[in-house]
Amino acid sequence: MLSINSCRKTNGFTLIELLVVIVILSLFTSSVFFSINSNPDKEVKSEFNRLAQIIKLAQDEAMLKGEMFGLHLYENGYFFSRYHEEQWQIIRDDKLLNPYSLPEGLILALEIEDEFVALKFHDKNIAIELKENEQPPIYFLSSGEMSAFKIMIKNKHTEINDQIKAEIKGYETGQLNINYFQAEQQ
Repeated sequence: MLSINSCRKTNGFTLIELLVVIVILSLFTSSVFFSINSNPDKEVKSEFNRLAQIIKLAQDEAMLKGEMFGLHLYENGYFFSRYHEEQWQIIRDDKLLNPYSLPEGLILALEIEDEFVALKFHDKNIAIELKENEQPPIYFLSSGEMSAFKIMIKNKHTEINDQIKAEIKGYETGQLNINYFQAEQQ
C-alpha cells in the first residue's frame, strides 16, 4: 500500500520560498522608489504643485461657502482656517485642507508687501492650535479676492547656488502664478 506522502511530487515552491521572494522584491522595489523619489527638483515642484492646488481649492471653497478662509504658514508646513462664528477656526474636517507638514528638508518662506515674514518651525508631534485673536497672514475672501503674497519653497540641504526654488504669487484679484527657477551662480 502506498502512503499519500510518498506519491506527492514536489514540483512547486513552498509558501516560505514564495514569501522570501516577495520580501526581496518589495525591498528592491522600495529602494528603487526612494532613490527615484529623492530628486530635490521633483520634490520641490511636487510640493509646490500640491500647495498651489490646495490654495486654489481654499479660494474656491471660500466663494462657494460664502466664508473667509485663511492660510497660516510654518517654516515646515501650513494649515488653513475659516472665519466662523466671529472667530478663526482651524480646518480639521477636510482631508485636503487639513494641517500639512512638508517632507523633511523642504522649507517655506513668506513675503507680504515685499517684506519677509518670519516663519517658525513647528514640531510635528505637537498639535496645531490658534492663539486667541490670531489672524492668518493670507486671506481668501468669499468674493474670490485674496491677500497679495509670495510663498517660496526650497531644499534646505542644498548649496545656496544650486538650489531649485519655487514661488507662488497671489494677487488681490485672486490670480495665482507659479514659478520655478534655479538660483543663479555667483
